[in-house]
Amino acid sequence: MRKIFIPIIMLLTAIGMRAQKTRTLLYILIVMLLVSCTEEKVYKIGVAQCSKGPWREKVNQEMLAAQHLYEHDVKVSIANSVDDPELQAHLIDSLAQTDIDLMVVAPYEDIQIINDAIARVLKAGIPVVSFDRKTSADYTAFIGGNNVEAGYIVGQYIASMVRSKNQPKGRKPLVVEITGLLSSTPALERHRGFESAMKALPEVEYVCRISDWSSDASCNIVTQLIDSLRQSDISQLDNTFVFCHNDGMATGVYKAVVEQDIEGRIKILGIDGMPGEGLDYVKLGHQIGTYYYPTHGEKIIRLALDILTGRPYERENCRHA
Repeated sequence: MRKIFIPIIMLLTAIGMRAQKTRTLLYILIVMLLVSCTEEKVYKIGVAQCSKGPWREKVNQEMLAAQHLYEHDVKVSIANSVDDPELQAHLIDSLAQTDIDLMVVAPYEDIQIINDAIARVLKAGIPVVSFDRKTSADYTAFIGGNNVEAGYIVGQYIASMVRSKNQPKGRKPLVVEITGLLSSTPALERHRGFESAMKALPEVEYVCRISDWSSDASCNIVTQLIDSLRQSDISQLDNTFVFCHNDGMATGVYKAVVEQDIEGRIKILGIDGMPGEGLDYVKLGHQIGTYYYPTHGEKIIRLALDILTGRPYERENCRHA
């Protein structure tokens, strides 16, 4: 009887051990299921930037800082085409192949090669947020500054300066606008706003020079202007305002006046108002003013998450200074 009893005990012990292992395995499985159920999806966002510079670098840093700012985590990948539209079209296609959930595009200009690339992204079922600049291509949502307002406010500031002092009879102040690339919406809209302010200011002579966002081009334009005034009426330099579509272009104007030894005579204005650029130029006396153009990269990520998570969002998002 004792010989039979011992194997029974051993059998029961083995069964108990197997049951304990089974319970342990079940516990591990449940924990794994719970973890997998509660793990948050990380949304992947590709960004196709069109250019470099302090303003765009600030936007990029704000988007990267916002990766863990909201209720969902985000992974942001940024590619920059540095003013090359063909490269940007290629980067848009490349980003679309990297398993992203949404694409942010600041299109360099409104040309077919970029528009076709954006259309391919949308056709692949990837939402597209157009940032800062629009094209004729479709998009899921747009976010950017109010460029018409920016141009108009700079024009109003010049008007206030013109009207605050007595002007010599028979001599109108000269106001020169140097535009960015007019195939980009910020330049077109800034021009529209500034031109409307100038039309309400008949006491000035308004001249518009079309350019391409570069400081070298604005330097050449103002050098030619100075040469022309030297031949006609050099005193007009003291009554001249030059408005550039961004502060980077304004550096080219300042370079021209320094090289021509007329520093302080021409009044220079720009747009962006960035530390280390426009704000410092004003403090140094290189410019008489700059318009603060907001970045708000974190709001781009907020808009992207609203689209991706099915929350309500505005298709057109125009940010004021």
